[in-house]
Amino acid sequence: LLPHRAKSRDGRRHVNTVPVRLRRAQNDDHRKHEDGHFATATIRYMKDLASIFGNDCVFYLSQDDKCKVPLGLPAAKIQAPMLMHLDYRIRLPDHDWTVAPRHQLTPSVYAACLLSEEGDLGYSGPTYVAIRSAKHEFSSAESHALDFDRLVCLKEFEQVARDETGQVKPILIITVDGGPDENPRFPKTLVASIRKFKKYNLDALFILTHAPGQSAYNIVERRMAPLSHDLAGLILPHDHFGSHLNESGGTMNVDLEKLNFRKAGQILAER
Repeated sequence: LLPHRAKSRDGRRHVNTVPVRLRRAQNDDHRKHEDGHFATATIRYMKDLASIFGNDCVFYLSQDDKCKVPLGLPAAKIQAPMLMHLDYRIRLPDHDWTVAPRHQLTPSVYAACLLSEEGDLGYSGPTYVAIRSAKHEFSSAESHALDFDRLVCLKEFEQVARDETGQVKPILIITVDGGPDENPRFPKTLVASIRKFKKYNLDALFILTHAPGQSAYNIVERRMAPLSHDLAGLILPHDHFGSHLNESGGTMNVDLEKLNFRKAGQILAER
C-alpha cells in the first residue's frame, strides 16, 4: 500500500537519494586540420632552435586578438576553471541586449616567453595588452606593428626583448593564429614583417602560424585564463560622459562617443 504522505516514516522508506552532477556544454572540441601535424612540428622545431641560441639572442613572442568585450554587458559571464576563494558575489543583469551595434572593445594580447636554464621554453614572462575600439579602429597588420614598437620600449620587456647593447635581439620568433591581420601569407602582413625586419636590423624573423582550429594551443591563451576572475561581473559603461545614442541606438555625437569608448578602455585596462 502507498503511504499517504511522502515525508512520513513509511513514505521515507520509498525515497532514495541519488547523487546527480549537472553537466554544462564544453568548448574544448578542437577541429582537425590536414596541416595540423605540420604546423605543430614546425613550432616544435622553432622552440628547439630557440633553446640552442638562448635568451641572449632570441625574443619569443606570442600574439592573438581575444574575444571582444561588450559595453553595457558583463565582460565575462563565466570564470576560468581555476581554484579561487569564492568570498565575493557576482551579480549579472537580467537581460543581454546589446547597447548598440559594434559597441565593443578588442584586446590584442602579446605574451613574451623566456627560456629556462635547461633550454625549455616556459610560459612565464611579461604580457602587453592593447585595447582598441571595435567601431573606430580595426585590428590590422599596421596596428600590430605599432603595438610591437611600443612593447619593445617598455621597461617590463627590456630583459626579454633587448640584448646587452640595448638593441632588439637578433632572432625574433612570433606565433600567431593565422587570421588575415596576422598570417604572413597575406601581402599587407608580409610587408609589415619586412619593415620590422629592416627597422630593427634582425638576423632572422620567424612567424609561425597554428593550423585552423588549433589556436587553443597558442601560448597567449594561457595568459588570458586568469583574467576571467577579474572580468567576471564587470560591466563597462557606455555613457560615462553622457549618452551619445538616440532612442533608436544610433550615434548622434561622434566626439562624445569616442570619449565614452576611451573611458571604457581605461576602466578595462585598470582591471
